[in-house]
Amino acid sequence: MLNGRETFKVSTRTNEDADPKETVITIVWDGCTDGVIRALARQSLIIKRQGQYRKNGVPEADEVHAKDYAPGTRHAGMTPEQAEALVLEKSRTDKAYREAQIKRLQELDAAAEQQ
Repeated sequence: MLNGRETFKVSTRTNEDADPKETVITIVWDGCTDGVIRALARQSLIIKRQGQYRKNGVPEADEVHAKDYAPGTRHAGMTPEQAEALVLEKSRTDKAYREAQIKRLQELDAAAEQQ
């Protein structure tokens, strides 16, 4: 069980055109169980991933490694697995796109055979 307090200064804009306003926020950890902390982490990770989906497309499935999201860690737009999932999903629904992907893969095979 966690105990203690942490205080942070945050800057918030009420909308994109507004000037930022600072708030001193204190988080009181007293009585937080492992389950509460996991729920908070889950919420944060899901919100982060949904932001990436909005930018890069929504995959059918996604696997998130929480340790990869430690504070201070930078992230590219999407993982190779996410990119592959998006290509597969679009290939299922768009015949012209699927044919273009097949052609690209055949060209890669031909180039690899020449090496």
